[in-house]
Amino acid sequence: VKYALAGWKLTVRHGDGTITETENDAENIAECIFTPAEGDLATLEWQWSFQYKISVAADSGLSASASVTYADIGDTVTISATEDTAPFIAWEGNVPAANKFDRSFTTTVTGPMTLRAKAPATVKYVVPGGTGGGASWGEAYGNIQDAFNALKDNTSESLICVKQGAFPVTAAVGGTTKAP
Repeated sequence: VKYALAGWKLTVRHGDGTITETENDAENIAECIFTPAEGDLATLEWQWSFQYKISVAADSGLSASASVTYADIGDTVTISATEDTAPFIAWEGNVPAANKFDRSFTTTVTGPMTLRAKAPATVKYVVPGGTGGGASWGEAYGNIQDAFNALKDNTSESLICVKQGAFPVTAAVGGTTKAP
């Protein structure tokens, strides 16, 4: 939490009994310089707002950003992930469920937010006619089951990328993994 100056209010009770009030808000904060006359009683009230930290981070191969670092309750913030060398799969942390898989989204601040853009620990590739070990598009598997079998003992997030095309299916693709 960070306190941000939202404005100030100066109240001067003059010696003759009259009262003068001067206010300034966050958009018009100016210097507050005054010299009270003899017999005046002055009160300066500072007005503060709570601002909450918006923290974003990213797994290796991704970068993440927020449109602001601190925000008031009710403000909107845009959160974005960029795929540098890895594919984005999801957000974890204080992300609305509807935006978990959106690379970029705007949300309303309800308190401090901590988010992390997640990349898969392992990626396997599949193309029609592929004969490789799935490490890249150029060395892709030729069927989805081979990619799935290669990942079945993984305990972290994995991704299978499949290029459009026809794949001869001789059995249902499936199995279980150890990933959370």
